[in-house]
Amino acid sequence: MKFNLSTQSDFARRAELELNRGKIQTPAFMPVGTNGTVKGMTVEDLESTNSEIILGNTFHLMLRPGDEVIRDLGGLHQFSNWKMELSFHLLMMESEFLCHQRTQFKFNKILDQIL
Repeated sequence: MKFNLSTQSDFARRAELELNRGKIQTPAFMPVGTNGTVKGMTVEDLESTNSEIILGNTFHLMLRPGDEVIRDLGGLHQFSNWKMELSFHLLMMESEFLCHQRTQFKFNKILDQIL
């Protein structure tokens, strides 16, 4: 990953983020695809917005559809039919559920499979 600052003025800046699947111009519009897809929009709709990245939520993906479903369908890019970048929001909650070792293992396992 590379971050290239191209222009800066007071509190604003324009930059380019180079990732594995391409380049993202910042600031960027990032549609939220909590469970791997953006509700109410087809991939074609998303492409027409010139979105270069989708934001997902690892906790929600772990709950539904689950890491095994995503793996069996060829990974998150195949599952969502999105060829551009995917970014992930890690939901951190203080609860026994997330602190439990088995959950932590599963959480790490899904990250390894979808990244």
